[in-house]
Amino acid sequence: MEKAFSNRILDRGRDYWKKDWVYAPSYSELPAGIHCRVGKPGQSYDVTIDFSDDWSEIKWMDCDCLYAAEGYNCKHEAACLYATELFIEGMQAIQEPLTSELPASDRKSGRKRSLKRSTALAENMSTIFLILARFLHRLTLTRSFGSGSGIIRP
Repeated sequence: MEKAFSNRILDRGRDYWKKDWVYAPSYSELPAGIHCRVGKPGQSYDVTIDFSDDWSEIKWMDCDCLYAAEGYNCKHEAACLYATELFIEGMQAIQEPLTSELPASDRKSGRKRSLKRSTALAENMSTIFLILARFLHRLTLTRSFGSGSGIIRP
């Protein structure tokens, strides 16, 4: 992200993300991409970011704010990326190959590889659980309470 944004824009995007001003992120697996609304209440913008199929590279970003219309990468795009960072890490982890055929003559090193693959699988699952926990936490934070009625509304 540091290559695509100035430090000032990254700081402002991180500030928007910390204030929970990233709304309704939606993800698509193929083609890999993210869409969300970002901004202050009452003044938000649509952000779309397309990635390479393995989520390792940003292919294209778009926001409907004036700064982005002038050809710059904006704070809204940065905020969207901050909000989806764990999701992107999880998608990259899931796509790592976990199995492969080993030649029969390579049994000893096959055990080492098997252990490495088991460790990779555990790390992938850990990342997925972190993503799920963060999503559930965000979902909880976005709920509002009814005025004095004790009813939680989505």
